[in-house]
Amino acid sequence: MSENAVSRRGLFKGAGLGLIAGIAGSHLLRSEKVCLNEALPDDSPLSRIATRELIETLNDYDQQYLEQGFMPATDLDIAEGERYLTHLFRVGCELFMEGHADHPQFQKIVTPTMKLMGDNADAFYFHTQINSNRRYRIRGKLTGEVYLSLTVYTGEQPGSWSTGVATALNSRQFDIAEDGSFEIIAGPNEVGRNRLQLSSDSLEIITRHYFMNDSYAACDPMVSPLISIENLDPVAPPAAPSDQSTSDALHALNRFIRANSIERPLMNPLDTPDWFSLTPNTLGQPQKWNPASDAGGWGAVDNAYSAGRFDLQADEALIIEGRMPQCVFANVLLWNRYLQTFDYRYRQVSLNKKQLKQNPDGSFKIVLSHQDPGVDNWLDTEGRQTGIVYWRFLLAEGELASITTTKIKFAELTS
Repeated sequence: MSENAVSRRGLFKGAGLGLIAGIAGSHLLRSEKVCLNEALPDDSPLSRIATRELIETLNDYDQQYLEQGFMPATDLDIAEGERYLTHLFRVGCELFMEGHADHPQFQKIVTPTMKLMGDNADAFYFHTQINSNRRYRIRGKLTGEVYLSLTVYTGEQPGSWSTGVATALNSRQFDIAEDGSFEIIAGPNEVGRNRLQLSSDSLEIITRHYFMNDSYAACDPMVSPLISIENLDPVAPPAAPSDQSTSDALHALNRFIRANSIERPLMNPLDTPDWFSLTPNTLGQPQKWNPASDAGGWGAVDNAYSAGRFDLQADEALIIEGRMPQCVFANVLLWNRYLQTFDYRYRQVSLNKKQLKQNPDGSFKIVLSHQDPGVDNWLDTEGRQTGIVYWRFLLAEGELASITTTKIKFAELTS
């Protein structure tokens, strides 16, 4: 063994022994435990206080959100609710623990294994925090999208429920080069084409990338939207994490989890929009989303929606009939009670406008059932008795026709 190798080995050994000695002499190896019910000392770090509040939210989530909703919860509902919590954590950590308004970066909100807020088998969504006083350059390139939009949302604090839309642009409203590339400037005084004007309470930007392919774009490894954002104003590099910055981020994470669970009771008849039917096996009249009347949140200004709950026994099926409007994009998909798509990686739980077999006049008929009825327009329940049927129509023209439903015995499908 060389002399240098021996020296390096001795150095690491010495450093390790020194570290162990330091830890052994510190409070990190104390055996006593602090009960979470005990009050923290007045001089506790802010981040520890924020963590304690986050733990309290987990208890509220279990006691208030999972058990006390407007719909009775089954054991499966509870299990999926616990899984949903992990998805909230994963997204919230990326957006608010690691994301920074002073140094924005677009992050995926959902993936095939990270779902929340009504994800979509045919779309990608990206989010970034922003500082309403700064200017940004947003660049991107179309990679097959039939629609792309950028929406600036307002709010009170990072992580909180959105209070409205400051401004929005879709791909019909800004210039795109022949190669599909584009550039948009965002800032408080930006007005005109390829401009996003930020209001004083603007907190975040969400981009939407809709695809209408033969297969689900969201789980296709060959589909990948291109979008970036950068500061136009001089900004110093981020400071090293501090007690204050970590505490602020934890509070934002906490607000995000509460806003998307405890503070939004499931199927609340007091704030459920008219386009969402609470009567089982029926769908609401399609209507355009309105951030004011539809309780805010991250809805899309160009979308019209229709939705409702299904409740089917093993020997039953639901026939869904309607007429496709003139629109840029449309799809129907299945969600669980937490607004998470069923597993579109392995099952046909969604149909977009291209996948849906229609008659020459645009009319269609879909079968929702537990068993495969042998038709193209089948939606697979995954064997679930209950769930949500959700429609979206993007930039639809004219009046939207009602979508009718009929519950029948599965055996009657052949007739």
